[in-house]
Amino acid sequence: MAEQKPLVLAVDDDPSLLLLLERLLVNAGYRFAGASGGEEALKAARAEPPALVLTDAMMPGLDGYELCARLQAEPALSLVPVVFLTALDDPRDKARALACGAVDHLPKPIAKAALLDTVARHADASRRWSLLSRPVPAPAAPAAAQPLPFTPFIEPDSLLLGVLPAAFCRSHRVVAFELDGARAFAVDRELPEPELVAALRGVEGDAPRLVRTTAESLDRILSRPAPRAAGAADDGARSAAEVGRDILETAVYERASDVHIEPKPYGALVRLRVDGDMRDAFQLKADTAARLVTSFKVQGRLDVAERRKPQDGSFQTTVSGRAFVVRLATFATPEGESLVLRLLEPWAKAKPLSELGMAEQQVRHMVEFAGRNNGLLLFAGPTGSGKTTTIYSLLQHIDCKKRSLISIEDPVEYRIADANQQQVDEKAGATFEALLKSSMRQDPDILFLGEMRDSFSAKMAIDFSSTGHLTVSSLHTTNATTAVFRLERLGITRAAMSDSLLGVVAQKLLKTLCAHCKETGPITAEERAWFAPFTDAPPALVARPRGCARCAGTGHMGREGVYEIVKFYPAISEMIRAGRPISEIRDFAKQRGDYLLPQHAIEKVGRLLFSPRAVYEEVLLEEAEYRLRAAGEAPAAPAPAPAPAPASPAPSTE
Repeated sequence: MAEQKPLVLAVDDDPSLLLLLERLLVNAGYRFAGASGGEEALKAARAEPPALVLTDAMMPGLDGYELCARLQAEPALSLVPVVFLTALDDPRDKARALACGAVDHLPKPIAKAALLDTVARHADASRRWSLLSRPVPAPAAPAAAQPLPFTPFIEPDSLLLGVLPAAFCRSHRVVAFELDGARAFAVDRELPEPELVAALRGVEGDAPRLVRTTAESLDRILSRPAPRAAGAADDGARSAAEVGRDILETAVYERASDVHIEPKPYGALVRLRVDGDMRDAFQLKADTAARLVTSFKVQGRLDVAERRKPQDGSFQTTVSGRAFVVRLATFATPEGESLVLRLLEPWAKAKPLSELGMAEQQVRHMVEFAGRNNGLLLFAGPTGSGKTTTIYSLLQHIDCKKRSLISIEDPVEYRIADANQQQVDEKAGATFEALLKSSMRQDPDILFLGEMRDSFSAKMAIDFSSTGHLTVSSLHTTNATTAVFRLERLGITRAAMSDSLLGVVAQKLLKTLCAHCKETGPITAEERAWFAPFTDAPPALVARPRGCARCAGTGHMGREGVYEIVKFYPAISEMIRAGRPISEIRDFAKQRGDYLLPQHAIEKVGRLLFSPRAVYEEVLLEEAEYRLRAAGEAPAAPAPAPAPAPASPAPSTE
């Protein structure tokens, strides 16, 4: 009797694509079954388990990711391999595909050769995988265990899909990947179970090549939330709350600080801010985005009927086991209502000062400031430069059991043990001005103002700090000495400054080079010229970005601060009182040995943390222009930077 041909089940809501797949697969010798959606595909698979499922990722109703999960949940179908038909082609998609159980993904439009090759490779996977479920005797007397080779990270683009079923990988915490051109299996323990080794031997036909990795590395692969079809809730199968949850989970996984939901003529775009840069994440249908924004507004206690006036709110939630406060801000655009979400972890422990990237001298200055009983300490820098994080790290050095600390914040971003933290709430009448007046009557030892925002708050802070209290606040200025200009614009006289200012901490956040792919080499003549006005000893060896799967091809991973901490007492206080120019004060601080922003940034170039171009464009150019303005000269135009590489298109969830 002739052997029955393998059955391939194709799932897509595009009838023309189903017809194309049927023609190609039948001509290649396969039996074919088609389904226009996930529910229909489940019924067909239960009636006759296929050898392989080809499914669109994004479909109305039960999308491809949910279909894959439902197949794995049924014992009779759990070993059916699933291949996604999708436009997603980022290396990280391999990890996402493994997490939801797929063995591969084919790009659209479908190419005949690629389709037939993929089907041929995976059509007999269920038969091979069935060997894993059979009892396999473990070695009777294993030899003395040798330590497994260790690799701290599994590259997403090195994963080998289709070697093991996803359910087996999750239950046994093992993944197959390519290592030095050969297949290997990664586990997160030094001594894998003999049964696992025996099962893998049955798949390999020989002793499996095992390596040890970290539990975190496996978690990132096996526990990654599948990027479900955020636009597939149109028929009511998925609620806006579910879509919102998926977006927040993705944001947390990608280390995003903000989520932007932006209406466009074609629908809506979801973008994430990661390491200060915006990245496209999802595309949504217009009505899905509208329901999503309404869902978030309900959680943030905003007026859902008001779509023209800006609104602000917040709510608490748990994402991937971590507690967050999500701040919301809405505003109207011609295409509809836009929403920005900021993710905050108020209960996260503040970092020690030594872990912020400060030099040892700077840490000593900060600890000295924390021990003062009176005076004004200012933190300066642009929006998003990490001022609040640094302030909270400083406040950790204050014993709030012995000293009374009151804060006025908008909003409270972190919790401080034993402190009395107050949050601005305009709707409840708790305005910034009202809270500030109330705080003065409570006799605190230390007052923390989230931001010195106007003449009233500046004058109150100066008055409070000059009467035997320590005051901490922030300003939007470029460096430590230009804070004097900003205070003057807020109506504070130089005499008042000289009596109250302890010092100014200025900072910027720069993207750190990816430690896994950065390229090192000798400094070029151009780079040496950039550094010449600021140092006589530029680093001989520098690093530049390249890009890999771990950093999503950006060449950077994370950010670190560069700082300048200028103590104003006693010499600089006298210079301020005498009305000396800011440029002269800055030169004095440098000659005194203070670590200013350019010097700190160049020092970190020498430690291969930042690229020379990033430091030149984000720190040195601004310092050079400031010097020219101070000298009454017009700044020269900056050297043009190379054009950035074109960004990859956002994965569509339509």
